[in-house]
Amino acid sequence: MRWRLIKGFSMRWVVRLALCGSGVVCATLLLELGIRLTWDQRQGVPGLVLGHPTRVELLAPNYRGYFAGQPLRTNNLGFRDNRDYELRKRPGVFRIVVLGDSVTFGHGCRFEETWPYLLEQSLARWRPEVAWQVWNLGVPGYDTTLELRTLQELGPSYQPDLVIVGFHENDVSAWGYHSKAAMPLWLYDLKWWLKRHFYLYTTLRFAYYRLKHQRVEKETSAAYEQQLLAKPAQVIAPYDLERMDLKHRDPHAPRPPSPSVPYEPDAAGMAACRLAVDGFKRLHREGRYPIVFFINIAPDRRGADDSFANGVHNAMNRVFLEWLSDPTPAVSAYDAFWTYHPSEVPDAGEHSLGPANVVKADVLFTFLRERLMTGPAKERAA
Repeated sequence: MRWRLIKGFSMRWVVRLALCGSGVVCATLLLELGIRLTWDQRQGVPGLVLGHPTRVELLAPNYRGYFAGQPLRTNNLGFRDNRDYELRKRPGVFRIVVLGDSVTFGHGCRFEETWPYLLEQSLARWRPEVAWQVWNLGVPGYDTTLELRTLQELGPSYQPDLVIVGFHENDVSAWGYHSKAAMPLWLYDLKWWLKRHFYLYTTLRFAYYRLKHQRVEKETSAAYEQQLLAKPAQVIAPYDLERMDLKHRDPHAPRPPSPSVPYEPDAAGMAACRLAVDGFKRLHREGRYPIVFFINIAPDRRGADDSFANGVHNAMNRVFLEWLSDPTPAVSAYDAFWTYHPSEVPDAGEHSLGPANVVKADVLFTFLRERLMTGPAKERAA
């Protein structure tokens, strides 16, 4: 009798748990269906970002969607490009790998308006007999540490003839990626599978980020970039870059004055960044990869006026150039912006848009043509 009572009690709990589990599954499926039906299709599908044990996050290969108001495509190798590539370099190919953060990636820009793509076009017009490949490996939220790890891990298979490291002022902020502990590999695969196939997971993840960073005064760039994907896309019209007047090509354009405001970088961030920069310099010194640093900063804006001013970025530019130029070559876009009005080169010192990227690409192209396309680099392009 007692056994039958225990058995009956156990069966009732099994039934209750089964019904409860079924209810949870049904509710989850209904929520998933509702989110899919109301999903802003201009955002594309979830799953743009993959977790990674050493580089924190990667862009997923063959992604189609929108990011920061612009169409976004990643190619078969997992970086932003409208073209697929094979790893093997055919004869006549000169491959340039560009590393960087959201500024290099092209936040708010169409692919054809990013400075790496515009650089490739300038090189092709200059030497059409060379098969130029400029691969934009910029990832939103990256810092110099993650960019160095990218080169260390992909360099042997990508075999770049030249490496350009996009450098921004936030690279000397204290990110802490150098000490980030890795999770088990299966957990990275599980999280990406959930992000890629369950819209509900992506929605809950964004809600978590919003709640978490409401209490944080200075959120990381990576978290900010994650939140962008949750916002409805408002497509930004492209620029007519072919009709731009590149005034900075004028040899008589005025030069910026001597710095009037001192610059003191963040000590903790500078220490972490210096380790990564030293890693790049070591690879360059050992002859593993020819490396050049490209400093993406612009003059300070003069209040609400449509003009640039002699502010802290002038001194910052000189500090960065002196630091990054030995033994690696370094070039900055700062001086080129001095003769413009800020409205002509929108967001030049931040997430630069198309016209500002034209200026950057031209500065970098001129530098490469005059300074670097000699010696080993010239032989590789021959």
